[in-house]
Amino acid sequence: MPFWLDFQGSRNVGANRLRDAVMASANLGAVQKLGDIRVLYQLAIKDANSMISQFTDDDLGTGSGVNIAVHALRVDLGLTRFLQWQNLLFLQNQRRPNDPAGQFFVPLQRGANRTLRYLGQLAFTF
Repeated sequence: MPFWLDFQGSRNVGANRLRDAVMASANLGAVQKLGDIRVLYQLAIKDANSMISQFTDDDLGTGSGVNIAVHALRVDLGLTRFLQWQNLLFLQNQRRPNDPAGQFFVPLQRGANRTLRYLGQLAFTF
């Protein structure tokens, strides 16, 4: 049963605060044939100044780029050798509020409702 951990970090050296982003992933299993299962958990934190929001990936299913903390759970089920059913559940929290005195504004600020999102898809693998 394949198992791996992945850790990533980023720092925006052009900003003086809220400039770090981190992600940790844990994977168990692999999908290669009918009945195979893969489970993946991710924790991602992207502070408000960690990167340019328009250029960040949206693999976390957030609809937003920065100022977020996301827990993601993924379960894949093999349907054939080349087709799998992927199920992803995302739980997103906003991290920081606006600070008008410091001229700091974020599109989604702390206090906004927690976002819960499910994504199911069929994926062809080659």
